[in-house]
Amino acid sequence: MTTAYYSTVLNHPLETVWALIRDFNNYPAYIDGVSESMIEDDKGGDAVGAIRRFCYLGNWIRQRLAGHSDQAHSLTMRALSRCRFRPNRSRTFQRRRATKERCICFRSSRATEPSSNGR
Repeated sequence: MTTAYYSTVLNHPLETVWALIRDFNNYPAYIDGVSESMIEDDKGGDAVGAIRRFCYLGNWIRQRLAGHSDQAHSLTMRALSRCRFRPNRSRTFQRRRATKERCICFRSSRATEPSSNGR
């Protein structure tokens, strides 16, 4: 298994960023290339276990919300469908306050199986 880590500073307050992304179904609002998103089985966008189906650049992809914490400002999602450019994996996003007007976004991504192209 391989884990990759990434972080960036966002020039927005933590509360503004979390209000936008805490709803698992709000993907089209902040990810370029996502044209549609829907939660299956009438679950809420903050319900652990909810399955999101979204269209990214014409490809339909499914993910499960595996963890959600308003206190930690954290989401964990797991891929349920493969697409040609990403292996099955789980990702965790966490936000922390850097200053009153800025926050830091941390992301880790763990491949749960090798990709078909051997990378």
